[in-house]
Amino acid sequence: MKKILLLLLLFLAPGLAFAQYDSLEADSVAGELDYTTSICGVDFGTDFETAKTILENKFGRESAYAENYELRFRNKSYAGVFFDELIFGFQSDSNNTYFNKCVLCIDAMNAEDAKKKRDYLHKVLSDKYFMIARIDDNKFKFYNGGTSPLNDEEWGFLIDVYHEGRFWCARLFYGPFNYIKEEF
Repeated sequence: MKKILLLLLLFLAPGLAFAQYDSLEADSVAGELDYTTSICGVDFGTDFETAKTILENKFGRESAYAENYELRFRNKSYAGVFFDELIFGFQSDSNNTYFNKCVLCIDAMNAEDAKKKRDYLHKVLSDKYFMIARIDDNKFKFYNGGTSPLNDEEWGFLIDVYHEGRFWCARLFYGPFNYIKEEF
């Protein structure tokens, strides 16, 4: 009986492993799920005022205070990487706020420069997080990695090339994670 189970496992396991991901390539970090529970010293789910205090202690006064509970910092280093813009987003249920996304951007001169910077971010994070590479609708490679702090079946972050008009950047995008549970 053990031999039959072993044979079934040998034949089914590779198919199950590849069925989970529709990917171009996968990095080989194995082990436990690599949850992305915090960034820049702030736990996802933290209220706005607490997160603002932590971030301003780390980066100084925010560069811009946007509507809808968003903090922006410019020209800051985090974990040895220089970012041109750091954006921290929150969601609110009218009573509470929750830190639910973070976008770290490295400006680029053009598409090739953005791809190099994207791949640099991938290299920096690939030792810590399992990632897969895919191709987006614009034919650019992007990476999904980590595990959502709220759902084991969702990715924790995305590394991609972002462009709008003449603006290009490599982007590390955490979330958004939905902390507000609205139902009928």
